[in-house]
Amino acid sequence: MEDLNETGFADPKNLTADDLPLIVSRLEIINAVLLNADDFMTPHLLEAQRIWRTCLARQVSIKRLSNWLEIFRPVFSQKVTP
Repeated sequence: MEDLNETGFADPKNLTADDLPLIVSRLEIINAVLLNADDFMTPHLLEAQRIWRTCLARQVSIKRLSNWLEIFRPVFSQKVTP
């Protein structure tokens, strides 16, 4: 999981709108794994999900984000019950 934080990004400390597809793919991976996560992994995955969603909100302009949200709405609307 830790490798997902930096691998694939040109500058992991300074994400941009160009990184949005990769950020969304990270969220998709987390959401998929959460469906079958055990009691140990669930809180870790939920924390990773929170971090990626926060990162997404901070790094991308609201206008650009709203365009992407229309495309990726299912990723952000999924609710997983631990």
